[in-house]
Amino acid sequence: MPKSRRRRSGPAPALKKAPAAAAPSTRLFFAAWPTSDVQHALGEFARAAQRECGGRPVPAHNIHLTLVFVGAVARERMDGLEALAETIEGPAFTLEVNRADYWRHNRIVWAGVKECPDVLTELVKRLERTLVGAGFQLNQRPYVPHITLLRDAHR
Repeated sequence: MPKSRRRRSGPAPALKKAPAAAAPSTRLFFAAWPTSDVQHALGEFARAAQRECGGRPVPAHNIHLTLVFVGAVARERMDGLEALAETIEGPAFTLEVNRADYWRHNRIVWAGVKECPDVLTELVKRLERTLVGAGFQLNQRPYVPHITLLRDAHR
C-alpha cells in the first residue's frame, strides 16, 4: 500500500455540499488504496476468478483495502469526520496480498493476507478508537483485512 496516499471511495464528501433534496446521510468507510498497478493486477485476477465464480468484478480503479466501515453518517457530520481523519497517522508498511477466499453470507470473492501485519492492526485500532471517541458507533467484529474483488459470486 502507498506510504501516505489518502483517498476515499468516490468524491470526497466533505468537499462538496449535498443538494437540498439529497439523502440526509451517506454510507462511508475508511480505506487504503493500492497503487494503480496493484489495482490493475487485482482487477485482472478478479476477471479471471469471475469465469469460475460468476458475479460482478469490482472495477480496478475502485479496488481498495477496507480499514473501517463507519456506516450511515449524517451529512452535517462529514466535515468533522474528514477533519478527524486528518489526525490519524501511522508508519508506512508493505502489505503482501497472498490469499483469496469467498464469503458465502454476502457472496463476495475477496483477496487478503494470511497474516495481518501488526502495523495494520494498530492503524485500524487507532482509527476505531478515534471514531468511537467522536461518538460514532462501529461494528464490534474482529478486523479481517480484505479487498473485495467480486460481488454476487456463486462460489
